[in-house]
Amino acid sequence: MKKVILLFVLVSSLFSDSLDKDKKWGVAINLLYPTLSASYFNHEKGYEIEVPIAYMDETDSHYEKTKSYTLDVHYVKYTSGEIGGWYYSGFGRLTYIEGAKTDTSKVSTILYHPRDGHYKDTKFALGAGFGYKKFNLFGNRSAYWSAGINLGAYVIGDHDMLANGFLYWDDKAFVFNIQVLKFGYTF
Repeated sequence: MKKVILLFVLVSSLFSDSLDKDKKWGVAINLLYPTLSASYFNHEKGYEIEVPIAYMDETDSHYEKTKSYTLDVHYVKYTSGEIGGWYYSGFGRLTYIEGAKTDTSKVSTILYHPRDGHYKDTKFALGAGFGYKKFNLFGNRSAYWSAGINLGAYVIGDHDMLANGFLYWDDKAFVFNIQVLKFGYTF
């Protein structure tokens, strides 16, 4: 863990913390949890409005397809008062999820979850996060890198209904999202 923190500090020291004041818009991709996002940067008040969207699907060993659509709205406030550096955030997440339903009345294992029909739900979550954003990557004044953690909970919708798979995590009561490989471009 110490090596990861040291690498983070060394890499982040190579780039500028703040964004040029003439850059008001941005687009980004998170490679760890595949999302595309658009951002508006308010330089006067030191905040960002970010809208990430994601679509994921998978087919399990029983040839059941599971899919998930998410739309987030994040309010990101930078602690320095300028765009860039450390931030805290609040967010809302709307998720539509569909897949094979787990039969919770039967004993299930990691390898097999009994099916009980098809499950569809639209869920809404609220949460908070914190992180760090660096601008001017590799000498490009428009490129940036971001890392952060978002935690939250669904306040509307059912939970723990999907049988299994990677998207099973979108069906939990809590939201946990890590951004490590998030790269963007401002204009």
